[in-house]
Amino acid sequence: MRDLWTLEGLLLDKNNDGVPDGVSLYIDLPDNLYPLGLLDFMARVGLETTALSFNFFEFTNQKVVMSFEKNDTETRASFESGKLNIYYTSEEALSNLLSSIAGLELRGNLDNDFVQPTITSISDIWTLSGFGYLHEASPHQHLNINISCDEWNKSLFQAACKFAARLGLVSTSITLPIAQNENAEIQFIIQQHNQSFIEVPKENTIQLNGSLDQCANMMEWLASERSWKENGKLGAWENAFHYAHLKNKEETMLEVKWENPSEIELAEKHLESLTNIQVQKVEVYLSEPLEIRRLLKNKWSEKYKNIQEIIVRSSFKPGFHWMKEELIGQLPANTKNIKIKVKEHHLENSLELPIRWIQELYPIDAIIENETTINKENVQFELVNELEHTYEVVALLDDGTTHHLGSLDVECSKVPYVDGERFAAPTTSFIAYTSETGKAIIPFSSDRERFYQFYMSDFLPQLLQAIGEISGEKGLTQPLFDQMEVEVWISEEEERLSVNEERTSPLEALYEDIYFNTLDYFEDLGTKLIGKPYIAVGAVVPIMHVAKGEKPRASIKVTKWHQLNKNEVKTKELFFDKNVPTKVSLVVNNQNDLWNIDELLTMWEQTKINQTTIPNSLLVDYSFRGHPIHAIEKYIPTNEQFDNSLKMTLYKPTVLIECAHHPNEVSSNIAVQRLFERLESDKELLKKVNVIAIPLANPDGHYLLEKLAKEHPEWKHHAARYNAVGLEFAHTRYKNTIFGESNVLPELMKRWAPDVVIDNHGIPAHEWVQPFAGYNSPPRFPVSYFIPSAKIYGIGRYSNEIGTDIARENLEKIVKDMNEIYETTTIPEQNEYWRSRFRKYGHNWLPEVFPLEVHGNINFYKERIVTPTYSAVSILRYPEWVAADIISEVADEVVYGDILEECVEAQYLFNLSIIQTVSNSNIDVQRCGNTLYRERPLEINN
Repeated sequence: MRDLWTLEGLLLDKNNDGVPDGVSLYIDLPDNLYPLGLLDFMARVGLETTALSFNFFEFTNQKVVMSFEKNDTETRASFESGKLNIYYTSEEALSNLLSSIAGLELRGNLDNDFVQPTITSISDIWTLSGFGYLHEASPHQHLNINISCDEWNKSLFQAACKFAARLGLVSTSITLPIAQNENAEIQFIIQQHNQSFIEVPKENTIQLNGSLDQCANMMEWLASERSWKENGKLGAWENAFHYAHLKNKEETMLEVKWENPSEIELAEKHLESLTNIQVQKVEVYLSEPLEIRRLLKNKWSEKYKNIQEIIVRSSFKPGFHWMKEELIGQLPANTKNIKIKVKEHHLENSLELPIRWIQELYPIDAIIENETTINKENVQFELVNELEHTYEVVALLDDGTTHHLGSLDVECSKVPYVDGERFAAPTTSFIAYTSETGKAIIPFSSDRERFYQFYMSDFLPQLLQAIGEISGEKGLTQPLFDQMEVEVWISEEEERLSVNEERTSPLEALYEDIYFNTLDYFEDLGTKLIGKPYIAVGAVVPIMHVAKGEKPRASIKVTKWHQLNKNEVKTKELFFDKNVPTKVSLVVNNQNDLWNIDELLTMWEQTKINQTTIPNSLLVDYSFRGHPIHAIEKYIPTNEQFDNSLKMTLYKPTVLIECAHHPNEVSSNIAVQRLFERLESDKELLKKVNVIAIPLANPDGHYLLEKLAKEHPEWKHHAARYNAVGLEFAHTRYKNTIFGESNVLPELMKRWAPDVVIDNHGIPAHEWVQPFAGYNSPPRFPVSYFIPSAKIYGIGRYSNEIGTDIARENLEKIVKDMNEIYETTTIPEQNEYWRSRFRKYGHNWLPEVFPLEVHGNINFYKERIVTPTYSAVSILRYPEWVAADIISEVADEVVYGDILEECVEAQYLFNLSIIQTVSNSNIDVQRCGNTLYRERPLEINN
């Protein structure tokens, strides 16, 4: 008998991976015999496998045949040569024997807090995680149910046996018996009634009502049905009701226009004021494209004859453009090295870094290398605390002499930051002139600065007034407004440089400032008003137009957010007609109504905005705007009718990958497709590991990115990072939320309880400039993302309270193997290239702001926390069983062609390496009574 529950007995290993994934059992049950212990036996059958089909009562040459024979003297069982013979004196004795074989008498208590599913709706019976609704994910799911029926017939009893087997399949632990157990947590009652319906009259009570034949049909339907998320019907009507009633009516909250004279007009007025004096030299600094500055130089030189020399320079990154446009052409032919002395930047309460004037030169050394014979490493910076000018440039010649190339003074304005305490010091437009009385400065604001000042000091207070009272969850999980489009037309430089993905783009910089500084404005407001930052602002969508030679103007439109709450939809009754569910009694926010199922589903179909499906995928939820969000699950298929993900994780390590959480980080969803192509062809690897991926976690952000990239295809487009209403939806995970995108990872954590969670992300592929936030990436980030620090790097997170040592050791093994997989690629060389750039422009001067934690040929941050630590982080929420929680960061924020291919390959190898490392771990499934378990968290490679 001990072989019965093994591969030598009724279990199968259909894909030769050493894991039981099928049942080969024929039950030759005599008519009018309904031993309740057979329900226990079937629950044990399900418990012992990861997959099964309902062919127990049809003979298809199964390897184990279970037969029953009445015996007057004894009740016993024997198992030999594939025959499980049951001899019984009475139905009651038979029932007890079957319960005993099922393990009713097995002893053992596992010291664990089992997650107990709850049933409050008929749709809870089968969910993505199995039987019942789970409030939290867990690697253990316990079954504690009582099935009771006063009268049976053959078809009803057989359907109940199938139901019991499926219950066992989705469980890692069962309490027996599952019949005649009035103390069970969940009561499943079958009773005769003149109508056919299933109901949940109270929590954890399920009732089947109807004639015996009708109950048999409903039980058969219930045993075989699936959740709508698994392409079944169960719960589809609840989902339809929720989304059909979840709409935000578009209503304008605030609309504002802005226009101003151009900075060219302002400059001309100031030049007019100089016509009555003799001026030796005038330097005009404007934030205008080069071709316009050249035209202005010619025009003004002709017009203002009293000025001996007019120079028109850029006021955006003036040091960089001065060197690029003027100094490179003046370099002596025998120049060996260039030394650039840079004034250290110091202003009290300023957001600027001391190396700000070095940052503004990026990437001048590479530009020099491209246009001369001078290697970029021979262009060196010297940071000087006290320097007469902002920049002083000296060429060191082959003969050992030096040649002074020139000096430059840069003017800044003072712009308050959103907190009212600090300020930014962006470079400003100005005129510097030299006359008989000496040198003088006439500052005036650039077009960008005047619009930004209007936006912050005039528009945002208007917006705050339009929003009105902020209370409850507004600003926390409910947006303050629906969407704000900030459309701006300004004449600015827009140039793709000759270095990597670098560009000159003052309007992209303004876009970033409008986006992030708006978020920071409301974060600061919430902190001051309620002690918590407002993180749910609304969608901030900057739309920038390069309008060369035009006056600056802008149009801002804000649509209102109508308070939406998630409808609490519960199916209390499900009515059947000819074995088909036709009507549901829904309790919605405590209101009970009867609905036609077809009408609800039709209503939902009419509201869908996207019907896209991914073949062989799981539809986990819909985004706020109604786009489907899928998961792809890769494991060796068995072709059984049912399988269970949690049970598969019990036997094999499991890796979950989230892609495109921020859709402007464009490589991860392509990389995971490549990964699955590899897994499809590498069956041996797939025999050792399960892999799940969310290929597009944020479809609403993806569609916004497509819209924004039409005009500016190479910008970073951080406005597409968040969801449809500008929310970092990770903050609403594990909460009762209207944002379906927030539910996907929690649902998969419940379904799989993965050992390793990978979050594929990206960083900018070119310089991140925000002049109105301290010429840096925004201060909300603890470190600088001013330029890439690597082609790809990793971040490992772990709890400092539970499982810390194991998590640290797991990271060590993962990083070691990752170094090996990259060795034969170009990634080490690219990583070293970017590290050298990062050191030169940041780390060497301010290592805390520009951190580097190098492990072999990859940067991997295991000590420094550079990402959020809120409770939705998997390893922080579940440190008892998540073995590793890893982020990849690749320089892919809106890239194309060969650069995109490099990022895709880097992401692909990052994920593949972790999967290969995890797959070599040994798992020992153990038993304690009718509980199957393994030690968690997984010790990788042990």
